[in-house]
Amino acid sequence: MAADQRILLVRRYDRCRADDGAWRRLHQEDFCQALAVPPDLKYQNEGGPDLQACFSLLRRATRPSAPEVIRLLDAVIFNALIGNHDAHAKNFSILYQQQRGILAPLYDLLCTAVYPTLTDKMAMKVGSKYCFSEVQVRHWEQLAKAAGLSGAQTKKRVAGIAKQLPSCAHGLQTEALYSDQPLVERIISLIEQRCALTLKRLTT
Repeated sequence: MAADQRILLVRRYDRCRADDGAWRRLHQEDFCQALAVPPDLKYQNEGGPDLQACFSLLRRATRPSAPEVIRLLDAVIFNALIGNHDAHAKNFSILYQQQRGILAPLYDLLCTAVYPTLTDKMAMKVGSKYCFSEVQVRHWEQLAKAAGLSGAQTKKRVAGIAKQLPSCAHGLQTEALYSDQPLVERIISLIEQRCALTLKRLTT
């Protein structure tokens, strides 16, 4: 708390302290930069990258690429299930360390779907769908194809994350910072609903 204002302080991942004690910037590129897409075209429906372009980029820019592709897949699933509709191409980056690229730690993670005045369209399609409520099993399979992964593997990861997320969210709610916060309760309810819907569609 700062006076009556709540603030979130996050340690930067793109800085390191050198031997001389000075802070150094680590080289990274967001996906728009890496794909030579102007920043004002960061949303897919405005001409920006889709998930197929993002996965293809990651395969080209990272070595070994397989673990990074899975990390991006998990991030896409996570964002969909928590209601983060602002996961556009500038909110993913490649971090370059020791001559190799990796998917940078995730940032700008928030539940936008809980705010009724914000768009209900995801920044990038899952399969052919922008709206989470319309995402069926076949759309996860379409995502798998775009990512160059098997449908079975992708659906297994979707189910695994959907099973874990609600309990993880409730675990955070028990922390003093988040207890008795109506907005947090609404976010958890939204996550529970999305995870339950996803698991139901995967098993029917």
